[in-house]
Formats: sequence, structure tokens, C-alpha cells
Amino acid sequence: ASIKAIRAAAGAQSVRVLQDELPEPLKRRQECIVMASCGEEATLQQVVTMVLDRVFDRSGLPASAERERDRPYVLDLIVPERAGGGIVGPGGERIRAIIE
Repeated sequence: ASIKAIRAAAGAQSVRVLQDELPEPLKRRQECIVMASCGEEATLQQVVTMVLDRVFDRSGLPASAERERDRPYVLDLIVPERAGGGIVGPGGERIRAIIE
């Protein structure tokens, strides 16, 4: 689904791909940065799920041979600073468990 379709389906206030407002080093990256802002947690979860479905969807690749080809799944997830402690956990135990 496109960002426009995700926005419409989820009824999210703001789902967009950042471009012009990014600093130069981020503009040069090949990846896109998607920002979602929603009034309710359930809506945000729906948006994140839809974006992740799009990230891992291989059907947009041109040829079936290309779809079969191994390609890495990479996702850089930026969270608000206040959520960082909950992700890292006491003494870093949660983040170590995620990595393992």
C-alpha cells in the first residue's frame, strides 16, 4: 500500500515520507524516512503494521527472478527519547535479549 493508502485506511492524522525537511546527510541516503503521528495508540499500531507489511513485501520487484533473490531486510527504527529506557531496560537487559 502507498503512504496515501495507509493514511486513508488507518485514518491517521499524519503519515508521510520525509524529504525536504531532512538534513543533507539524511537526504543522501537511499532509504526513506516515514513519520507517523496519530491520536490513538491503536491507530499508530495499525499504521506501523501497514508500513512494515510494505517494507517486507517483495511483490513490487519487477521479475520473479528478482523476487526470489536474497535481499537484506533492514529497518532503522527511531523512537522518542522517552521510550528509549523501556526498550533498553535495566542495565541493558531488554536490548541484549532483542539482539540475541
